Amino acid sequence: GVESIGSYAFAYCYGLTDVTLPSTLQSIGEQAFASKYLKNLISNMQHPCTIASNAFDQVDLAAAALYVPVGTKSEYLAAPVWKDFGTMLQGEVKEIEIAGITYRYITGEGIADIVAADKTVLNGKDLVIPGSIIVDDKTYKLRKIEDSVFKSVNMTSLTIEPGLEEIGSEVFWNRNSLTKVVIPEGVKAIGAYAFNACYGLTDLTLPSTLQSIGEYAFASKYLKNLTSNMQHPCAIDANVFDQVNLAAATLYIPEGT
Repeated sequence: GVESIGSYAFAYCYGLTDVTLPSTLQSIGEQAFASKYLKNLISNMQHPCTIASNAFDQVDLAAAALYVPVGTKSEYLAAPVWKDFGTMLQGEVKEIEIAGITYRYITGEGIADIVAADKTVLNGKDLVIPGSIIVDDKTYKLRKIEDSVFKSVNMTSLTIEPGLEEIGSEVFWNRNSLTKVVIPEGVKAIGAYAFNACYGLTDLTLPSTLQSIGEYAFASKYLKNLTSNMQHPCAIDANVFDQVNLAAATLYIPEGT
C-alpha cells in the first residue's frame, strides 16, 4: 500500500470533497491536501501518521469530519493536525440505499447521513426523511442531509421525521411542489439556499432547537406564514427570506417572546 503522500500532491484540487487514506500510510507532506472544499477524510490508519502542519492548508478543519478506526479516537485527538478536525467519528464507513435514498453510516457511532438520492425512484412520490435507519439489526440515528441531495428530485410533498440534526446547503433548491414544510424538533442548522426558489412554499414551521440558518435559505417568493417555536430568535442574515414580502407575511412565535 501507499506509504507516503508528497508535498502538494493534491493541492488546489478544489472539487475534492472526500478523501480516503490507507492503513499503510506513514507520512503526508506540505500542503498535500490544500484543497479548499475538503469535507470528509476517512483514515484507515490504526495510528495517525506524521503530517506536515500545513497539509490541509485552506481547509476549514473546524467544519470538516475525520473518520478513524474504532478504538483509535483518543490517539488522533492527541496528535498534531489530526486533533483540529471539528468532527471526529470512529468506525467503518459504509453506504446503503433504501427506497431510493443512499445513506452513509458509521458502524462505531450509530449515526447516518443522507448522501445521495435516486430521482428515478423518488420523482412524483411523497418524500419521507426518516429519523433513523436499521442496518443488520442496529439502529443508526440520522444526523445530516448532505448538500444538494434532493436538488433534482421532484417530490410531491416532504415529511421530515424527528431525529435529523442538520439540513445541508441547496438540499431542496427550486422544489416548487413543496407548499408546506415542517422542520422537526432536533434540527439545529439549515444550510444556505436550502429551500431557495421553492415558489410553492407558503407555510413554514421552524423548531425550538434551531441555532442557525444559512443565507437565502428561504428565499421563496410566496411564503406567507412562518411559525417559529424558538424561545429566542436565532441570528440570521438579512437575506434569509430574500424575495419574501415580509411586510405582508405573518410570523407566529411562542407566547412571551
